[in-house]
Amino acid sequence: MYGMCVQLGFAEWRPKLVWKINSTIKRIDGVEWPRASPVPYQLQLQYTCSLAAPCTATDTAVTLNCYGAAPWSATPFPATIQNEKVTVTDISAYPVCKVQRDPAKAVAHAVGSFVIGPKFTSWAEAAARTVAMYPAEIPFMPGDPRGMNELYNTTSGSVAYVSYARAALAIAVRNGVTEAAAAFAWIDGQFTQHVRSAWQPGWRWQIT
Repeated sequence: MYGMCVQLGFAEWRPKLVWKINSTIKRIDGVEWPRASPVPYQLQLQYTCSLAAPCTATDTAVTLNCYGAAPWSATPFPATIQNEKVTVTDISAYPVCKVQRDPAKAVAHAVGSFVIGPKFTSWAEAAARTVAMYPAEIPFMPGDPRGMNELYNTTSGSVAYVSYARAALAIAVRNGVTEAAAAFAWIDGQFTQHVRSAWQPGWRWQIT
């Protein structure tokens, strides 16, 4: 949409286009993110999970659900349980993790209470966490274990979201965002190579 605004003559939208398209470029440039699946349905940008068991105001260990599995930041790291700030000091015995709490502010928490950890500082962190938490969302092609060489194209359902990325890059390139050119060339080449009756973008996403 930012690119379309620029294309319609609203030049003031160009900085927003450049900023927004950068995340798509980062998921397709083949450096930090497995570009085999550049637009997964599930995407984590921050460590999140929930409590799998209740904890009292005096507990110094909490039990996390399946989304609390590795990889995490190196301990110790700050986190919140609901609105209570804690420091996670040991995750080696997952799903039970040790936490340091402020006795004056600690409260009891029920099953399902949100646990939020640090935000990611790189696409590599986001990729590691997302692949670990949602492996079915980021499948790789056979012979491409890192997902950096070939766009995933086995199922007809795998083409929809990646079509959006290709279209966004095409519009960015059309509007002179040179940073998007290499990413567009790669993904467009992959479409040219793999397109077939059961794997092709919907007509409204066939933007070049």
